[in-house]
Amino acid sequence: MDSKKKIGIVTFHSAQNYGANLQADALQKYINDNIGESEIIDFNPFKKPKHSLVRKAYQIFKRITDTKYRQNYRRKKAFISFQKKHYTLSDKQFYTNDICEDYLLKYKTIISGSDQILNTELTNGCSFYYLPFSGSYKKISFSSSYGKETLSKLDIEFVKKYLSHFDYLSFREESGVVNTKNLLPSKEILLSCDPVFLLSAEHWLKLSHESNLKIKDKNYILLYAMEKSEHIERCVNFIKSKEKLPVYAIFGDDTIVIDGVDRVINIAGPVDFLKLINDATFFITNSFHGSAFSFVFGKNAYICSHSTKNTRIETLLKIAKCNDKIYSNTSQFPTLINGKEGYKNICNSIVAKSKEYLNHSLR
Repeated sequence: MDSKKKIGIVTFHSAQNYGANLQADALQKYINDNIGESEIIDFNPFKKPKHSLVRKAYQIFKRITDTKYRQNYRRKKAFISFQKKHYTLSDKQFYTNDICEDYLLKYKTIISGSDQILNTELTNGCSFYYLPFSGSYKKISFSSSYGKETLSKLDIEFVKKYLSHFDYLSFREESGVVNTKNLLPSKEILLSCDPVFLLSAEHWLKLSHESNLKIKDKNYILLYAMEKSEHIERCVNFIKSKEKLPVYAIFGDDTIVIDGVDRVINIAGPVDFLKLINDATFFITNSFHGSAFSFVFGKNAYICSHSTKNTRIETLLKIAKCNDKIYSNTSQFPTLINGKEGYKNICNSIVAKSKEYLNHSLR
């Protein structure tokens, strides 16, 4: 096989989502630094067509007159800036599965992962992330996720039809391993870490220093919530009352409103996200990647359950040996998680195996 050929990465890389951007950057950086040259295949089925001049004029008007629109625009620009600085993308962009088979021949290996790329409900039934293409290149998944415990009929169809042709398979949650093994019993499947754990805590700390975001309070509680729930609101107000600190919040959906929050930060890009977590005195989240970075930065954290996407968090906390400390709607009081101890457990349990898997499968 031509040693000059690159490794192609298929993942969620262009969404305005902190975890998606940071895991994509982490996987590519680890591969480039330790294995070989790679690029992210610039597939974006969710990209909207270019706007007309009238639409662009309207957007400029909204940025001038609408504060919320202006903040969202700044946030979008921060994500685009991060992506341009940290990603190496393919020289062509694709929007549908009608990708030229000949183009893929430039790769010696195509790796699919990480994030919820195998969740067909999330991708509107897109099979691209299952690599439904023929070719002489190897097909590998790394820390892929269905994002749910029960697979849909279409998920099952794609697993049997496409994942059966993969050379190597790994998932970042136990339910993903079990579900896939039940459908493909002859396949060897690894439970692997999210790509953000492939890089050192020092790397993420250095990246957080790129942020220019200013926070007036030296000590604060940070909330990163992907949804509103009674128990996360209860947690926020319990910790706020106990610690007598202001609460800053980042929300995965700008329609979320949680009682007890003093300031919502709508303009944060990926490096600002890292800075806010690292600098926080206490951290509250119901996000998988929020939980992951609470361990990376060794934070005093309260991790709350999510109503529908809990399997990833449960697996992570089990690996960190603190799965009994997740705060749910049946919990009486939130339990503080020691991020430093959890991070040691994650590194000792799964990170080395995940690196060995990548090093072996991508050679």
